[in-house]
Amino acid sequence: MLPLTRSRNRSRFPGLAVPQSALDLDFLSGTLDPRITFTRASSGTFFGSNGLLQTAANDVPRFDYDPVTLAARGLLIEESRANLLTWSENFGDAAWAKMNASVTTNTAVAPDGATTADKLVEDSTTSIHRLNGTASVSAGVVYTTTVFVKASGRTFLYMNAGVMHAAQSTFNLSTGTVAATAQGSAAIISVGDGWYRCSVTGTAPTTRSTQVFFQINNAGIATDTSYTGDGTSGILLWGAQLEAGAFATSYIPTTSATATREADTAVMTGTNFSSWFNASEGTASLEFSIPTASTAQSQVTFGDGASNERIIFGSAASRAGTSLRVIDGGSDQCNISLSQSFTLDQVVKVAGAYAVNNFAISQNGATPSTDSLGSLPTVNTLYLGSDGAGTYASCHLRRLVYWPVRVPNSQLQFVTT
Repeated sequence: MLPLTRSRNRSRFPGLAVPQSALDLDFLSGTLDPRITFTRASSGTFFGSNGLLQTAANDVPRFDYDPVTLAARGLLIEESRANLLTWSENFGDAAWAKMNASVTTNTAVAPDGATTADKLVEDSTTSIHRLNGTASVSAGVVYTTTVFVKASGRTFLYMNAGVMHAAQSTFNLSTGTVAATAQGSAAIISVGDGWYRCSVTGTAPTTRSTQVFFQINNAGIATDTSYTGDGTSGILLWGAQLEAGAFATSYIPTTSATATREADTAVMTGTNFSSWFNASEGTASLEFSIPTASTAQSQVTFGDGASNERIIFGSAASRAGTSLRVIDGGSDQCNISLSQSFTLDQVVKVAGAYAVNNFAISQNGATPSTDSLGSLPTVNTLYLGSDGAGTYASCHLRRLVYWPVRVPNSQLQFVTT
């Protein structure tokens, strides 16, 4: 154990003489500690400090920013996903069928700063006005469809996951809200300069080739809307995506073929890990946020490369709270769950402490929850945004601090305020 010292971190534990933090990873700084090994076997997109969508090359970490406020959001970690739609930025291609509408390509500045956004223009008939692409889906699988869209004469977008009929919503591009939903779930997020990323999510009922509709709408109802067009009005579109999953992830550009963004893997092993980790007791403080609807996930794990030995800091599905789970010999020793829900992009501060038969966790200044029975695992690796067994989170990591002592429960609240 490290000797007790008066350090710059002592103020985080009022009234206590505690050792200096053995690890302090600040992901808001925009740089990655050299002891962390980061890999991603593909490029990946993120919003840069200028608010524009950017692309990071293979094995380059993504430090994401809010495209509206330009505030740093930290290290973006995501699971692997594939965009099943082709020509995601070229709606003039024949892969996108038009009905009572035309497409003017490369007519406006897109969210990445290039003049590559297309305009879907209604004709003057009294009918529905839309375009649609196709992709193959499998029965029982949940899919999420997204597109970047901006008003250009019309202010409503209707999205329908085609023959799936499992996801249908209309979005108000003037107010930035979901106007109506007929099936599935929907979300809209501002990305600046009048652009929104709209998404619908639903479960495919059959295995087949399906259509994805992007339709101009002149009313806020989640059904096909027939109206008389004026031949010039429409909406701007860019960056279409259909992915297997219950929530949207970062944009994956495609041309003539589908494309995959591989998972972000960030680990610390060997002496880089053992030099600061205390196997008999410790306290960790984590700050993170979740940018989209989510399943249960693990933000930070101390593990052994498998599933038998782990200490996991995680969050529940739909951001219903956080948890501390300790597994030794393949058996749960501690599994404390906090029912403290949080919203999209809300900064969550959680701290957990461990020792034999002595576990506790606190979230955002709340009274700690405890568990007084359980052994400790043997671990050798820090996993960021992963459970250490191949399952990845979808989150922004902001900061991780570790002290090689088990602090009193009364002090955990101070760490998370």
